[in-house]
Amino acid sequence: MSEANGIGVGGDVDAELAAVGALLVDDRVLRRIIKRHRGLAGLGLQVPHAHSYALPRAELAPMLDPGDVVVDLATLPDRVVLITGDRGELALGGADAWTAAWRASFHAHVHQALDERRAAGALELADVRARIHAIGQVEFDEVRLVLRQEDALLPPADDATAYAELVALYLELHHFAPRTLAHTFPQLAGQPRVVATLALDVDGAAVLAASRPARAPRQPVVAPSTTQELAAVAPRVASPTSLRGRYALRAAEAARARGNLA
Repeated sequence: MSEANGIGVGGDVDAELAAVGALLVDDRVLRRIIKRHRGLAGLGLQVPHAHSYALPRAELAPMLDPGDVVVDLATLPDRVVLITGDRGELALGGADAWTAAWRASFHAHVHQALDERRAAGALELADVRARIHAIGQVEFDEVRLVLRQEDALLPPADDATAYAELVALYLELHHFAPRTLAHTFPQLAGQPRVVATLALDVDGAAVLAASRPARAPRQPVVAPSTTQELAAVAPRVASPTSLRGRYALRAAEAARARGNLA
């Protein structure tokens, strides 16, 4: 196939993602890598946190099978983030596709930033407990319950894991889907103490800029949400939006932005 038919453009897609430390893989590949890296067994296709993942490049290499990636891993930084998406849509340069890639990249980069703080000894268990106290134990327990129900927590699903997922998801929604933030975290959204607490560990604006692929819009594409769309992702527990629902909502918002009101 010629460059005009997509090979060259697809290569550009991978190079642009590699420039921000992101690697595009198939859904099945991402699930398999998460299972291998976390030592998970017997889960079939049900794998926690299967939308993006951050890990050291050296640990990724031995878990890849031939044909899993089209990028030379040597061109990637020491720590990489894995995301999924439609390479064809990205090659066409659509704002929706690149925003989705940026969103997944951002979420994983937040996890990466937290991993680096833990490795540096700046986010010990005592620090995590202090963050939970600042947020509120009752509020944090509610968050943990929702994250567990939605398979967003990787093992060991302890306080540190739940706090990391809260930081990543809260900041993701803040930047990419602010209208759903209050539905996902009704007790936390807009609370100054929460924003100040998360900022102790992650500079959301800096990570947003560092995780943005070159072809993504200058600002995340956030389409208007209707009451019906928000109702479609109705709360399961104390009215937070289902995490699966937020991805359905993202697709609905993208279609609406293109003029599809059905």
